[in-house]
Amino acid sequence: MFEISENSCNVYNLFDLLGKKWMVPILVLFWKNPKDQFKFSYFSKVFPSITSRVISIRLKELETFGIVDRVDLGPKFVYVLTTDGLKLFKIFKLMQNWTEDCKNLSSCDSCSICLK
Repeated sequence: MFEISENSCNVYNLFDLLGKKWMVPILVLFWKNPKDQFKFSYFSKVFPSITSRVISIRLKELETFGIVDRVDLGPKFVYVLTTDGLKLFKIFKLMQNWTEDCKNLSSCDSCSICLK
């Protein structure tokens, strides 16, 4: 599981988090639906290839980093994007714009991130 190390660079910690298997598809779900609340079962439905254990670990890692919150709504829990998570997506948008401007990268018109 991901733990923030006080002795390492925050940027390194962020890249380490983002590089974990299945993290990008989970983040894209939040990116495309930033105001939605997601029950744990929804992640399993949307990502049938990801085990419940891995989904749980990734969501806890996103919580640890302050990107999502786990909110108790009585009999159920939902996951929501935090203010810091929204700020992170502004950086992702800048990265997307950079890739569109970069002459060494071919354009993408098929992935879930680039579809507009």
